[in-house]
Amino acid sequence: VRTAALGFVASRAGRDATRMLIGFLHDPAVQERASVALTVPVEGRVEGILAGLENADDDVAPLLTSVLARLNRADANAALEQAATLQNPAARKAAATTLAAVGKRSSLDLLKTMATHDPVREVRRVAALLLAQ
Repeated sequence: VRTAALGFVASRAGRDATRMLIGFLHDPAVQERASVALTVPVEGRVEGILAGLENADDDVAPLLTSVLARLNRADANAALEQAATLQNPAARKAAATTLAAVGKRSSLDLLKTMATHDPVREVRRVAALLLAQ
């Protein structure tokens, strides 16, 4: 039943459908399928993922930033950089890790800023470690 629901919701546009898919990321049995479903490029998907990052925990935030990177679209790349500035430290840490993996010049500049100016020490530490690699 969950697999059928994922397939149905994956093709639906809008933040509500994206919010449902993000909810499936908490279930280890369907987490990978939900992550793949989130990469279906429908209207409102990127905005919904960014909204989900605002409250994501340390387990879900990296999954969401990975989805943004895998979408490989201009709006998703911009959302990934925007995630590095959200109020949520889990989202900023996940964004830093994903930005480092992507390796764009603008990403490295953003990581440098995060390493020195982020208000949370853990985020600064993660960004600095990523830059040192």
